[in-house]
Amino acid sequence: LIEKILAPSWELPSPLRVSLEEADREIHKLSQQQLRLLRQLAGNRRVAIHGGAGTGKTVLAVEKAKRLAREGFPTLLTCFNLPLEEHLRRCCRGIDNLEVFNFHDLCGHYAGLAGIFVAPPQGPEEANRYYNEILPEVFCQALASVKKRYRALIVDEAQDFHDSYWVPLTDCLEKPVNDILYIFYDENQQIYARGANFP
Repeated sequence: LIEKILAPSWELPSPLRVSLEEADREIHKLSQQQLRLLRQLAGNRRVAIHGGAGTGKTVLAVEKAKRLAREGFPTLLTCFNLPLEEHLRRCCRGIDNLEVFNFHDLCGHYAGLAGIFVAPPQGPEEANRYYNEILPEVFCQALASVKKRYRALIVDEAQDFHDSYWVPLTDCLEKPVNDILYIFYDENQQIYARGANFP
């Protein structure tokens, strides 16, 4: 009782912004092992890279996307959540041939290019269907009329992607079967318990 009163335990959680700023600093100092891995994987067009938290998956995803863009491949770097999208955009600012979107913003981008209006969900009960069914369907519809395509697709935190996302994602590649696809994921960090049914 005396300890609880005089010396209570408490935690100071690290805000997401601080974590992202730390990760941003790490972007600028790839380890020799990471550079070696990127060189070894350079000839592979389809790769799924699994790693635990803190192993540098995002660092590798950003570096791979930058390298592909600099080599002349129109490249899409995508993720699931908005804070990570904002972080990736900062890391990739000023790189030609490289676009960064979270999946749902990408759906909206293509819907806008196709002139398709999508009404937002009317409540929390409709949100799941909206994000996992309606937006991917609209993305597929938009791809039928929009000519914009990429030659390389890099997906970070892919464990959070619903199965319905993969068809339009791979279809936004110019050659869906042959173009470059790198998937970075960690099954132990699944927020949405969706599994890892990658293409």
